[in-house]
Amino acid sequence: MASPKKNAQREGRLIVFVDESGISERPTRVRTWAPKGQTPVIQFHFNWNHVSVIAGLTRMNCLFRLYEGSIKKEEIVDFLKAIKAHLKQALLVRVMTARNRLGIAVRTTQAYAAISRCRYLLIGAPLIQVKLSRIACWVYLAGFVVAGHAQCSPLVLTADPDYPPMHWYDGKTLQGASIAIAKRVLEDLSIPYEVRYLGPFPRVVDAAKRGDVDMVATLKRTPEREEFLLFPKTPALANPVAAFVARSRKIEFKSRADLVGLHGGMTRGNVFGDGLDEFMKQSLTVEVANSPENNFSKLGVGRIDYFVTGLYVGMAYLLQRGEESRFVALSPFLVDTPNFVVLTRKGHCADKLQAIDARLATLQKNGVLKDLVRQSFDQWKAHPVVVK
Repeated sequence: MASPKKNAQREGRLIVFVDESGISERPTRVRTWAPKGQTPVIQFHFNWNHVSVIAGLTRMNCLFRLYEGSIKKEEIVDFLKAIKAHLKQALLVRVMTARNRLGIAVRTTQAYAAISRCRYLLIGAPLIQVKLSRIACWVYLAGFVVAGHAQCSPLVLTADPDYPPMHWYDGKTLQGASIAIAKRVLEDLSIPYEVRYLGPFPRVVDAAKRGDVDMVATLKRTPEREEFLLFPKTPALANPVAAFVARSRKIEFKSRADLVGLHGGMTRGNVFGDGLDEFMKQSLTVEVANSPENNFSKLGVGRIDYFVTGLYVGMAYLLQRGEESRFVALSPFLVDTPNFVVLTRKGHCADKLQAIDARLATLQKNGVLKDLVRQSFDQWKAHPVVVK
C-alpha cells in the first residue's frame, strides 16, 4: 500500500476499498437440540432468491448498497457513481476481487474511471483471502455507526481566544463570528462537535499541527499553514488587515512601502497572507507583542509607530478600551484577503472538507454568513470582554 497511499496523498485523492458479497436466507446445516428420539426439522422455502451487498470503506466512512440478485458490471458502476457523488472528491478505488472475476472488475472499473476521473487499483486475491476481507467488512458494517463516525465524533473545534470580534474567550467558552459560522455548518451537516478552549494562539497552532484538534475557526490561507491545514474553497468571512496609528501622528500613506523606515508592531502568531508576511520580514522593522492590547498600549506611548492587525479586531479593542478617538486605521488596507474555517490534516475529520465547503457556499449564497458576522459584532459591542 505504500506506493498507492503516497500517490493518493500527492494527488489529493481519498482511498476507497471496495468489495461485494451475496446474502442468502438459506439456513446452514448445524447440530442443535431436539426432544429425544425426534429429528430436528426446520421449515424453510429453499429457493435461490438472494440479495447482494457492495461496500466501500474509507478511513472515516463505510458506504454500502443492497441489490437484488448478484453484483454485475452495472451494479458496480452504479455504486461507484454513488460513492463519488457522496464523498465529493477525487478517489483512488481499490477493488478486492477473486482472480476468476478479475477481468470483469478490470473492465468495469476502467469504464467508470474513464467517465469519472477516478483512479483505480485492482488487487486479485485467492478466494479465501477475499472471504476474509469480506468478514472484516461485514463486521465493520455491523458496527458502522461506531466505526464509521467514532473518530470524528465529536469534531473538536477551537480558535484564537484573543481575536474579537472574530473569536474570543468569555471565561466559559469561545465566542465570535468564526465560532458561530463553524457551529452553524456542523449543525446543518449533523456532525457532532465540541468547542474547546486551548489557551493562547500559539498553543492552538501547535495542537492543529499535531492533529489534536479537527477544526480551527478562522484563519487566513498561507503556504506555511497549508502544510498542516485543509482550506475549503469558500471563505467564511472577510477580514481586512490594516495599519493602526495614533490619530495625532501624521503619516503619508499610499501603500505598504510607506511603512519602510518606521518601527511597527504585531501580535504573536498572526499571519496575514497575500505577500504581507514576507514583505514585513524583508523590508519592515516589526516587534512582536503577546496581545493587541499590548500593542495599542505601546502605540499610545510612542514605542511603535504603527500596529498591524485585522481591521475589525483593532476596532473591537479600541471600543473595549474606549479609545476610538485616539487611533485610526490607515487607508488603503495592507491586505484584504478572507478568513477560512479550516480542518487539520492530521485530525480525524479531514474527509468532511468537501461537505463543509458545499454547506459554506450555500450559506454564503443565502446571506447567512453575513448575518452571523453582524450578530457576533453586536454581541461584542454589548459585552466587550475577553477573559485571559
